[in-house]
Amino acid sequence: MKVLMSAVARVYAAAPGDTSTCTKKPVTINILDGAGAPGLTALQHLINIVAVIVISLAALCCLGGLSWIPLGKTIGVHGSGQHGRIMVVGGLAVAFIVGLIAVLINLAYSWGSGVTC
Repeated sequence: MKVLMSAVARVYAAAPGDTSTCTKKPVTINILDGAGAPGLTALQHLINIVAVIVISLAALCCLGGLSWIPLGKTIGVHGSGQHGRIMVVGGLAVAFIVGLIAVLINLAYSWGSGVTC
């Protein structure tokens, strides 16, 4: 009870205009470019990590397809050449799509950055 009373006394003892104990800062968001939005840098970081992982997996798919073409013939897997080529083309297509999405996002952002009110 004594601890609760001292906490209440400290709250009422502070001056009404005293903001030295306040640690919160106001969030300012620029509507035109979205700078300062909470969580924006975390979202950008997450998107970049996902893009790097997808492109890395696409590169591994291409390398796996290139190695599967002669390896499959060596161990006697029928149609290994076709499977390897499908893996290479699929990996290149996925990497191309991820790169195209990045280009389109940057293009849309640059189109919107010239807008003024």
